[in-house]
Amino acid sequence: MYNNTQDLCVLKRFGVACRPRRAPRILEVNWHPPVIGWFKVNIDDAWKRGEDHSSYGGVFRNFQGEVVGAFSSSLDIPSSIAAEVMAVIKAIELAWVHDWKHIWLEVDSSLVLNFLISPHMVSWQLQISLIICVLDKLGLPNFRFR
Repeated sequence: MYNNTQDLCVLKRFGVACRPRRAPRILEVNWHPPVIGWFKVNIDDAWKRGEDHSSYGGVFRNFQGEVVGAFSSSLDIPSSIAAEVMAVIKAIELAWVHDWKHIWLEVDSSLVLNFLISPHMVSWQLQISLIICVLDKLGLPNFRFR
């Protein structure tokens, strides 16, 4: 049951025993600004099982926490990992275009971080784009991921 009154009433009418879902674990997460001269980009993806597409987006902020850029897009690839990899590629490309030399890229997938370290591990559909991005555009003097 989804812990709402309507579900409870329906289940009670049919005499079904209720097993409420556990309460979600609440975890406090704090955003930390980059140091002076750096830009931080937080990226994320969205994908729903059974859907034929996914989407991604990201927000660039300066050391004062001000938004200096944002991006989003959808993909015809039904994969959360592919969407997050594309978000990384787009973030690196945008930083390169804007000549932002010091970038802190924050993602919530350790698998995607491993792909940045070893681009050959990513699926072949995204491998060329990621390798070009990592090898060419990571000529940025400072690049940090977490």
